Amino acid sequence: METTYHNLLDTTKAVLKGKFIAISTYIKKAERFQINNLIVYLK
Repeated sequence: METTYHNLLDTTKAVLKGKFIAISTYIKKAERFQINNLIVYLK
């Protein structure tokens, strides 16, 4: 039972870490896109 719990916990942590990385990457790309648009607009 304990092993199953730890496996589930490890799997959950890995999935959440992957989702966090994906969301962080998306936010950084969106910010970079907005900054680039402002730079082009200000030129």
